[in-house]
Amino acid sequence: MNRPLPPFPRPIPADQVHVGYVRPAPGQGELAPRPTLVESYRLGNLRVWSDAGQAVDLLPRVETEPNLPMTQPSPSTAELVEAPSRPTAEPVEAPIHLVFPANTLSPCSDKEAEAHQWLRTVVENRGVDWTRAARWSPSLDWAQPGVAIRGLDEDAMLLLAVELGLDVWLRWDDFGVRVRSGDETLAWLPAARVSLREVRPGCPLRSGVDDFCTPWGGPWTGQSRAAWVMWQRHRRMLVTALGCGVCHGGEVHQRSIG
Repeated sequence: MNRPLPPFPRPIPADQVHVGYVRPAPGQGELAPRPTLVESYRLGNLRVWSDAGQAVDLLPRVETEPNLPMTQPSPSTAELVEAPSRPTAEPVEAPIHLVFPANTLSPCSDKEAEAHQWLRTVVENRGVDWTRAARWSPSLDWAQPGVAIRGLDEDAMLLLAVELGLDVWLRWDDFGVRVRSGDETLAWLPAARVSLREVRPGCPLRSGVDDFCTPWGGPWTGQSRAAWVMWQRHRRMLVTALGCGVCHGGEVHQRSIG
């Protein structure tokens, strides 16, 4: 059951992400910034869920070296995600592949939601072992839901990627996280080592803190109304991708004072 909403107005928590907004061009909706592929690969965080609904975060490290094994996670974390847990001389035969809709779509738009649902439908129809996944910026500027695929080797994943129309996807194995592409144009990128972290399932706008966030903007001026709309979209983007153990994405009302 959702806990009751706290009274408003209340101050903006210091740990809450600041949500800016971009003035759109005529005929376009407001867009949150999206990273380049290499930026999201090197700097983006990843989350993988188990069949039981538990999750673990993969935090890529900035320092990268080719063929460098990742740090061995704790036994409990390894069991949680059923992922590679020991450094080996050779890559594992069946790594976990992380698949996301094309990042050219507007965050939390209807088109992106349709693309994500289509991706999940195709994977389900092919009888592939999959669970939820997500990726997001450490600064919480963007987030995207996806799919974690288990049990496929590189050749089988390539065939599935062709069917899904994917240009790129991520591969997680004993050597870390690597960007994969069907034409091997990104083969030069080294695997990014990752650290594993237990998930903080609280408010995604507050990096998992077990407390409510506070709405931004209000009904007073054109600027405050635009800020309110963008805050709502940003909140929906993070909750859709990462979930929220506090309000579970429930309705939030505008602040009653400025």
